[in-house]
Amino acid sequence: MNENNKENETQQKNEKIKNLLHKKWWLILLAIIIVIVIVSNLSGDKVKWSNLLLGEYAPEPKKGTINVFSDYDDYLSVSINKVTNDYYDKYKNACIQMGYTVESNQSGNSYEAFNNEGYKLSIAYYGDYISFSLNAPEKMSEFAWPTNGIGAMLPKTTSNLGKITSDSSKYFTVKVGNTTIDDFNKYVKACEEKGFNVDYTKNDKSYYAKNANGYKLDISYVGNNNMTVSIQMPKEETTNNNNSTESTKPAETTNNSKNTETAKPTETLKSNNNGEMSKEFKDAMDSYETFMDEYIAFMKKYSNSNGTDVSLIADYSKYMSKYADVCSKFEKWKDEDMNTAEAAYYIEVQSRVNQKLLEVAK
Repeated sequence: MNENNKENETQQKNEKIKNLLHKKWWLILLAIIIVIVIVSNLSGDKVKWSNLLLGEYAPEPKKGTINVFSDYDDYLSVSINKVTNDYYDKYKNACIQMGYTVESNQSGNSYEAFNNEGYKLSIAYYGDYISFSLNAPEKMSEFAWPTNGIGAMLPKTTSNLGKITSDSSKYFTVKVGNTTIDDFNKYVKACEEKGFNVDYTKNDKSYYAKNANGYKLDISYVGNNNMTVSIQMPKEETTNNNNSTESTKPAETTNNSKNTETAKPTETLKSNNNGEMSKEFKDAMDSYETFMDEYIAFMKKYSNSNGTDVSLIADYSKYMSKYADVCSKFEKWKDEDMNTAEAAYYIEVQSRVNQKLLEVAK
């Protein structure tokens, strides 16, 4: 009984720290937005709202200056700079009056909702600017559920309207339309009955679980009667290197303690429950810390220049290259669970980063 309690406590601790890490990624993305706003302000570009490809689907801001990050026929992202919190409230109300009330979600100074046509609006106020994004409804068509491969392991969805975005021996991902929240819940139950009920995490709009063989399932209700379904093969089965499997076997095959010691460096390449840190996790955390160091140095340079140093644009390009590297490292680790050693290293790295952020904020 005590062993079961310890196992549950460890699992809950890992889940809590992983959630903190995912939240930290939102802070990183916010940092990116701040940097983009700085660089855009330096460039001094002026924007006419009516010229934006999706401009007609959202109210035109009456105050502030606009910086465009993305202007496509299916996605618009801008910042509305030099505005007050009161103006954010007025702009939010203008969006509501324009019909953005479907499945609305408001939290503090942020608001998101769909309109009846399926356009998704997201706005948030950060100090003196509004972050704005607009997604057009995704174009979908009828699809056939796979009869072989990894996707065939899952039950068919009720709706066959959607878009398969990945279909291989290792991954399968589909976005399904015409799916209500009730349909989502029924599909989750069908997957549970198929055996995807190991190490599960479930809430109102998402479900994550594995089956007995370690295949990973992720289902999310993304709003506007759409859900995404993805399944991934266990990582240990995505390699044909038989030696890597043999090298991670416990030293019980021999009583020679020297052999046990020589096996450890190889074992640390994969995460396990013995408290050894995986190489993928350490690479991700080290890359994250380096990235944050770059961000802090950038912000110090910007602060010292009073926002007038145009050379920051060149620095920004290097910064985004570093960001891409960080994303690549976390992509390799994202589905792993943290053991005790990894959790400790996460706290160690995050403590250093927090201290540096406090220093630059003074």
